[in-house]
Amino acid sequence: MGNPSYTLGLQPNGTLIVDPYSPLNPLKVPTYPANQITAIAAGSYNGFAAVGSGPPVFPGMPVNRTVAAGSCACFRAVAAGTMPISYQWSVNGTNISGATNTALVLTNVQPNLAGNAYSLIASNALGVTTNGAMLLNVLPLEFAIQPAAIATSAGATAAFSITNLIGVGTFAYQWLCNNTNIDGATNASLSLTNVQANQSGNYSVVVTNAYGNATNNATLTVQPFVFNLSSTNVFFSTNGMQLQLAGVFATNAMILYASTDLVSWLPILTNPPATGSVLFLDSDATNWPQRFYRATEQ
Repeated sequence: MGNPSYTLGLQPNGTLIVDPYSPLNPLKVPTYPANQITAIAAGSYNGFAAVGSGPPVFPGMPVNRTVAAGSCACFRAVAAGTMPISYQWSVNGTNISGATNTALVLTNVQPNLAGNAYSLIASNALGVTTNGAMLLNVLPLEFAIQPAAIATSAGATAAFSITNLIGVGTFAYQWLCNNTNIDGATNASLSLTNVQANQSGNYSVVVTNAYGNATNNATLTVQPFVFNLSSTNVFFSTNGMQLQLAGVFATNAMILYASTDLVSWLPILTNPPATGSVLFLDSDATNWPQRFYRATEQ
């Protein structure tokens, strides 16, 4: 006759039904209250349910929580064993009034709660057990810099700002460039206009409140100028290779270099200081099978 195929199903009355279907050998169908099931799995032809029994036991390891001041912290633990199981949360050994579920949610967490140990007591008719303590760590604040990295051409505007600031204010701000305070940069955002190559570097902001401070970092890369790669500005003609530099804010002469192997670079053109865009024509480009270019400010 073969073995029956077991199917699990949850009924409207809240019970789990185990249906060993076999037309030639019908069996009595057992049911279990859903709150007695501690684990469930299913395959193509069979199902599996673990029914809790015995005194309560916590199968998982305690998990600590780290949150920013002013946010929420959630602790959760579930015991296995004979149902029904009752729960009671405690903090540092003292019961928390009304905390009798498998989850404990702390709202608007304050720094003075840091270091508290939260435990869950589970009990049924056969015994009592307590899970390992779960510790709460509270950061003074939490935030990010947006964007975390900027790459732009000279003369443009680069702006950094703070996002997702969580904590207990009032807040104070100080922006830094390469670990040096930027004079007057004490707002939640930093805007740099007409940036130059010497302003490239690591930018950071320190945010402080009554409980401590936190720092986030970002980078700024300023290209002195870039090649305009549109088809109307970089093209090969019978007269040579035409190239256009864009975003030029040069206070000194600009030099265009050429190479055939990316190793040896020779200066081929020099242009006086300029702002905006500069057009070059390399009339010797027709003499080489390949040609590479770079430009610098003198």
